[in-house]
Amino acid sequence: MPSTTISKDLLEINIIDLLIETNLVSSKSEARRLIEQNGISLNQEKVKSTEQLVTANDLNDNSLVLQKGKKVFLKVIFE
Repeated sequence: MPSTTISKDLLEINIIDLLIETNLVSSKSEARRLIEQNGISLNQEKVKSTEQLVTANDLNDNSLVLQKGKKVFLKVIFE
């Protein structure tokens, strides 16, 4: 699974901003559309709201897994 590393300072980030930061989507409108159509998962749970914040509770060993659609996975490591 591909992975990317971002700063722990970005914890408490909005899910849309995290998708942009990790280059999983190319625009905020694409991120909103995918979330509204249940196309984004965070740690294998569907993201229900465009206002969702990614917090320390979402981390598992300082990382989390984003999924776009059925086939695109990305491990995000916070350092």
